[in-house]
Amino acid sequence: MLFVNSIMQRCSLANFWLVHSTLIFLAILISLIL
Repeated sequence: MLFVNSIMQRCSLANFWLVHSTLIFLAILISLIL
């Protein structure tokens, strides 16, 4: 159970960074276009 919990924490952390980097990429793209 603890093992599954750590895997879920890792996945949510990776997911958080994926969303964060996507938002930063979009912000840079928009600032380049404008």
